[in-house]
Amino acid sequence: MADVEMNVDFDDAGLTGELANFRELDDNGQPQDLDITANLTGTVDDSRLTASFQEQFDTGDGTIAASGLLEGVFVGDGSEVLGEARITSEGGGERETLDGTFHATEQTTP
Repeated sequence: MADVEMNVDFDDAGLTGELANFRELDDNGQPQDLDITANLTGTVDDSRLTASFQEQFDTGDGTIAASGLLEGVFVGDGSEVLGEARITSEGGGERETLDGTFHATEQTTP
């Protein structure tokens, strides 16, 4: 799991953002915070968005290479996005792929 922040510019069809506050389950099934962030870049085409990232993280035990793809659709009045995410990580001789979903709502700055 992670927190996703996306900034969408519909005028130039661009998307930027950040994934932060990653969490995973440890060997005992307990949530564990991961001190990593990843930068998102992408595009918006009509009611669809596509964003991706590629990062390398130092875990203290070695390096993990991770990449991800988020694809979503703006719904309702366009202030919400529903989508699918796929994150692949490789490191320590292991490869793991996580498939999931995401939901985002418009946040405005006062």
